[in-house]
Amino acid sequence: MFTRIYALAVCFASILCIAISTGIGLYDMVQITFPKLTMDSYLYQNLQSNEAYRQSHLYPGRMPIYPVMINQGGSGISRAASISNPNDEDPLSDEEVTQRRQQQITIAIDNVRHDALRSLMQILIVLLVSIPLFIVHWRFAQKLDAQKSI
Repeated sequence: MFTRIYALAVCFASILCIAISTGIGLYDMVQITFPKLTMDSYLYQNLQSNEAYRQSHLYPGRMPIYPVMINQGGSGISRAASISNPNDEDPLSDEEVTQRRQQQITIAIDNVRHDALRSLMQILIVLLVSIPLFIVHWRFAQKLDAQKSI
């Protein structure tokens, strides 16, 4: 009796792993196929136009300077003299900003695909363990049922 419960419990746990892994694996395939659709919304929004890119933290010329800095003289905390202002004149031309933005889009898409491929590999490993585990224990439980009915 205990052996049958054990076999069916392993089958139940395996089915849960298979179901969850299949769902995650399907989402990974969507990410690989349509990376822009599954990209982080904040990142995607900031890469849609030069203006959005210039105002984002992705743009190196617009990184805000941390307003509070440690005074190296040891006297405590002092305010930073200059803070980056989005209204300052931009050192890059529109073509250069467009080129950088497009490079960032390409990198972001590659990152989404890479993460999805890595996740898909993990899911395949989980399935390679869960499916045989289910089959072995399901057959074992059926064998115990057959012996019990004799």
